[in-house]
Amino acid sequence: MDAGEDLAVVQALLGHASPETTQVYAHPDTLTPSPADKIDQRLAAAVERRTRS
Repeated sequence: MDAGEDLAVVQALLGHASPETTQVYAHPDTLTPSPADKIDQRLAAAVERRTRS
């Protein structure tokens, strides 16, 4: 949707029955990160620190 795609198209691609479910993804900054997302961010930061050295 950031690229300008219509909500209905994104809804169909994701297989959501309700546009309200898809609308959540229009504002990803309001989503609560999962524990896996937090681990991924930490690993990415560690890899970046190692590649700088």
